[in-house]
Amino acid sequence: MKLKWKIFLVSLLFIMAAVAVTFVTILNVTLERSVGADRESAASYHGYFASSVSGRILYKQVSEGVSVLGSTEINAAIREIALDFSSFGDAEAVLLVDERGKSVGNGGRTELVDTTIMPKRTELTDVDCSTVIYGAEDSSYLVAASAFFIHGQKIAMYSVHDVTDTYRSFEEMSRFGIAVSLLSAFTVSVVLLAITAALLRPINTLNRSLGQIACGNYASRAPMTGGTEFREIAGNVNIMAEAVENNVHRLENIAESRKQFTDSFAHEMKTPLTSILCYGDLLRIKREVSEAERLEYSGVIVEEAKRLKALSAKLLELATTESASLELERISLSELFSEIESAVRPILSGRSIILTVTGEGGSIMGDKDLIRSLIYNLIDNAQKASSEGGEIILSEKSLGDKTVITVSDRGIGMTDEVLKRVCEPFFMADKSRSRKAGGAGLGLSLCAEIVRRHGGEISIDSVHGKGTQVSVSFPREITAEEDRENEK
Repeated sequence: MKLKWKIFLVSLLFIMAAVAVTFVTILNVTLERSVGADRESAASYHGYFASSVSGRILYKQVSEGVSVLGSTEINAAIREIALDFSSFGDAEAVLLVDERGKSVGNGGRTELVDTTIMPKRTELTDVDCSTVIYGAEDSSYLVAASAFFIHGQKIAMYSVHDVTDTYRSFEEMSRFGIAVSLLSAFTVSVVLLAITAALLRPINTLNRSLGQIACGNYASRAPMTGGTEFREIAGNVNIMAEAVENNVHRLENIAESRKQFTDSFAHEMKTPLTSILCYGDLLRIKREVSEAERLEYSGVIVEEAKRLKALSAKLLELATTESASLELERISLSELFSEIESAVRPILSGRSIILTVTGEGGSIMGDKDLIRSLIYNLIDNAQKASSEGGEIILSEKSLGDKTVITVSDRGIGMTDEVLKRVCEPFFMADKSRSRKAGGAGLGLSLCAEIVRRHGGEISIDSVHGKGTQVSVSFPREITAEEDRENEK
């Protein structure tokens, strides 16, 4: 069941209960007042009747010239007055009983007088008028009882009054009240339903937006409508959707890059393995192999095996770089450059390439093995792009709070299209040239990962046909002298 219908039904029940309780309370108060008026009227009737009896007897004494009337004359007067009961007020019957319980006067429908439901005669007084209401034959009657004294004789008086109209009016008002209550409750609930539907409309809109996001439309956004609470919820939903969308795109990019990585890796492995198998088969099945052929075949096998070794080493280094923990230490760049220069000079001298090293003698905090691998790869990429007799410049300088290491060459350079993808694993602008130079397209990918792990930045400036400059910046290690200067 939808929320708006739940609100409608609950509201309907509460409104009906509230209206019913209110109306019943009002009816009961009205009924009590009406019955109270009937009781007062019955008490007045008794008082008027008793006064009339005393007056008649006194009048009879005066008219007959006697001081005291006998019981026979008194009873006769009471009977006469009882027959004339209707002249004293609105009553259906009157019954007068003496102390012995004998009727001394009655008038009207005395069968309606049920003395068993009334207080005992001995308990009746001339001060209070006791009343009881009962129903008979679809009618309601009020029986009143009191006592009065005539010449020392106690007379119990009972009168019956029809209060059917009072209770019928109450029943009619009850039916009318129930109808009005139901109609009012239904009307108020319908209005409340319309208001609730209008107030909950933003929830429906938000629910549709969430449904679209759940179905994979992560670009969907919830409209910022409704009250403050709904706008806050919509804003949080949009933030969540944006985060999910970004994560999905990131995962898609990761999946795509891994697919490309796997495809490129399979392709790179296939070529050298095919060459090794082919030339190995030639050496195995060919009966007579000349010295020149043996050298050629074995040379190809060795070179392709070197390619596989270099490729596996690069992949291992790239994988361990991302997962291995860094062993940070303070690295003197002048000492590191000296070690690297000694290590690469034999390789560069074979192609008559000159390595020029300059620096300010700074230092950085980092993993020395990874930083050495970073610079090795940059120099290796530079010598592959350089022609024989070229020059590679390795330099270091401080710029503000950063230390910048730069490797530049005057080689073939790169186009803008190549520059955008140069850090992708296995990407090679000229595959035939790269393979001939022993490359696998992993050098700059490894460099970028090492720089990222050290919290640095890498930038590449290249002009096609003129050369390339790779700059790597790291947070600079502040010396003790500089620290004292800063404190001053």
